[in-house]
Amino acid sequence: MKLLAFWEARPADGIVMGRDVPSRAIAGLLENIAILEPTADRTDLRVRLAGASLLKRWEGDVKGRMLSQLFSPDEFRDHLKNNLTAIDADRPVIVDSCLVACTVDKLQFEVVLLPVYTPDRRAKWVLCGMFYFS
Repeated sequence: MKLLAFWEARPADGIVMGRDVPSRAIAGLLENIAILEPTADRTDLRVRLAGASLLKRWEGDVKGRMLSQLFSPDEFRDHLKNNLTAIDADRPVIVDSCLVACTVDKLQFEVVLLPVYTPDRRAKWVLCGMFYFS
């Protein structure tokens, strides 16, 4: 997977927004990428940027919105935990999910979460890749 290869090839000092992202190595994935910023109290994440396929998923621009506004409370709790794990452990977190309705798989997707530094390197955000399968 290109996003994990991007992580493996990262500079020794980590991936830095503005310096390493955007990158030609992942240019073909940008429509599936969001950049998420934890709030100061780490109880939510703000969408700083969302690619075109994510805009379709949420039926509009979600830039500036909180993750808690985009998911049910149970889903949000899991997303928050996974994003904070990526930041705190300084490693990728990969989640495979499947939406099921009436015992039929409706939508399968994989989420790849990579910790990235802010442009000033004072904090970490999350580069979130969401890839849908039918």
